[in-house]
Amino acid sequence: MDLSAKQIHLLCLPTGAFSDIESTPPWHSPDDVLLNGINIGPNTSAELWGRSTTNPLKRIETLDPVIRPRWRIDGSGNQGTQFHIVPLFMQDPTPIRIDVYIPSQDRHPSHLRPALGSALAFAITDARVARLGLAQQIVRALELWTDEAGQNEIQKMWREAPFGSRIVLDRVAADPKQMKCRFIKDFDSERQMLSLTALKAMWKFPATVYPATVDFTQLNLLHQLHDTISLVSLPGSLAHEQVVFKSTVSDVKYLYHELKLLLSMPKHPNIMQKPLYIVTGKDRYGGDDKVFGFILPYFPSGNLADVVSRRKQQGSLTLKDQFRWALQIVEALKFINASPARFYSELKTDNLLLDRDDNILFIDFEQMGNWITFSAPEIHYLEYCARLTKSDLVPEAQRLRYKELLSAFVPDQEVNHVYDNPSDGYYVAWNSLTPEERVAAEVYSLGKTLWCIFEGCVDTRNSTLKAFKVDSGQEFPTFVRTPQNIRDLILRCVKGNRDGEPERVEAIRIGAQVLPRDHSVATEKQAMFAAKRMWQIRVDEMMIFLDARLRYKHHEPMENDQELLGYMLRPSLDEVLGVLQEEERRIS
Repeated sequence: MDLSAKQIHLLCLPTGAFSDIESTPPWHSPDDVLLNGINIGPNTSAELWGRSTTNPLKRIETLDPVIRPRWRIDGSGNQGTQFHIVPLFMQDPTPIRIDVYIPSQDRHPSHLRPALGSALAFAITDARVARLGLAQQIVRALELWTDEAGQNEIQKMWREAPFGSRIVLDRVAADPKQMKCRFIKDFDSERQMLSLTALKAMWKFPATVYPATVDFTQLNLLHQLHDTISLVSLPGSLAHEQVVFKSTVSDVKYLYHELKLLLSMPKHPNIMQKPLYIVTGKDRYGGDDKVFGFILPYFPSGNLADVVSRRKQQGSLTLKDQFRWALQIVEALKFINASPARFYSELKTDNLLLDRDDNILFIDFEQMGNWITFSAPEIHYLEYCARLTKSDLVPEAQRLRYKELLSAFVPDQEVNHVYDNPSDGYYVAWNSLTPEERVAAEVYSLGKTLWCIFEGCVDTRNSTLKAFKVDSGQEFPTFVRTPQNIRDLILRCVKGNRDGEPERVEAIRIGAQVLPRDHSVATEKQAMFAAKRMWQIRVDEMMIFLDARLRYKHHEPMENDQELLGYMLRPSLDEVLGVLQEEERRIS
């Protein structure tokens, strides 16, 4: 089965356990209108010829890169339906976060998908996506739109647009002239923004805590590295080397929570420093300037995930570096736990940068989530349960059962997109844990991170959602390179782990395909049933785990509950630190 954003609820979410596969039409059906609920088919020879792949009008003229393009695609998101763009013809464009949005892969003409790489776009999020034929079609559509509207008009639109506006393509077609661009002003992000005056009134920090401000219009967009990360330059008097502008077009409250933590945490050599500047912009409704984001240093070495994988390939990944990084991570976690942040929920190799001296640097303090492969079961099972309570795919009686179970662990909270300075942040699952349980959840993520470091792998298995620069053939908990004592330590850290048997993951991504495990080919239905079965098993395990946790909470555990739950059997951070230090001395 080719990857498609339409199948996100089946492939990547617990709602997959309740997907109605039998009544779902194959997404690669040649009759694309079927997916829009329209039952129209070609009846005449002219109509059949109009849909034929032998018709020259239905073939792509070229997928070669545009010569001297006026637009560049730097990455993508939302499973290949959102593309980050940079206007090359503008002088000093601001990072206004205007992206291009296209229909999901099921609505791309079926005969074009292989050439366009539509399915690959689902999992490739970085600059590599620009190599796909789909990206070249989008660039050509933007070029035609620019010719039609005029560069001056588009430049004016870019400068005046609300932060987070959109360019929407109504279709993907062989002829880019049929891919009409529509500009949509989106005011939602700016409505969520608050002024620095309002934030200061909430936080009540000393004035010396705050860095200087820089106006948003002074930022010059160089590259859009990620949905929330823009590489920018600053005007002359503020000029640094290239710097990072961190912002978001959704749930601004998490951005403000991170800003609060960065401003309030003491300095530490392995934790991102406080922002160089706070970025403000004019309130179009006449109020005080709003906070759009903040400026951080740029570290070109990249994240630990890519570094360990690359050095493993090059033969330059050394135990000396691995132990140094591991020790720095544990020391930084201990520091964070004693700081206003209280915990670090985002621990994974992708969230650890290397500074100019090759030392670890923790980033991302939104406290909003982690990949399932790094997230402790006591966290992600609560998140599964919360998602199932809100899905229409789940029968009402089961939704009520999940809601009742969830309420035993976390309070019912109203969804509020406007930042209101919560004392403990917004991560309900983590806030429901005791301090000791939070450390245990960190240790779980630490165990997975140590495995990646010592095995030289990007992730504990190939992710369905993200194709890394190097997809690994190795899955946790297979050990090849890790010293024996560290192997034992890692397995202690991940007590309660539910993916210790790789064959339990019944649907896996291989390139742009989702296949049942141990299959090199399969029908779409076979892949869909494998994905559904995988999520049925996971939801069943969620129920077993949460029921056991509830018994443990009420001091009524059954004989095997402690081993099943695992978190009370994990070592402390001090224990992990001691083992790493002793093993480093022994090996060196």
